[in-house]
Amino acid sequence: MATGSVEIPNPIPGAENCVYADDVINNRVQTGNNVLVIGCGMVGSETTYHLARQEKKVTVFEALVPAMSVGGLALFRPTSYPNKPFSPP
Repeated sequence: MATGSVEIPNPIPGAENCVYADDVINNRVQTGNNVLVIGCGMVGSETTYHLARQEKKVTVFEALVPAMSVGGLALFRPTSYPNKPFSPP
C-alpha cells in the first residue's frame, strides 16, 4: 500500500477467503488443498512453487500471455523434488 492509501473491500464473492502470498510463503496461514493463485509474475510463481511442494492442487490465473510474464516461465520448466517428480497442474 502507498502512504495515505486505504484498503477497500474486494467485491468479488469469496474474497473473504483470500490471503497474501507473503503469509502463505512464510506459513502464517493454512490453505485448502485446491488453491487459486492470481498472477504468475515473480511472487505468483514463488507462491505456486511453495504450494506445489506441499502437494496442493494449484490453479494459476494470469492476464498476460505467459511469455510476457517473467516469473511465469518457471511454471513450464520441468522440476524435480527429492524423491518425487513434479508435474505442473
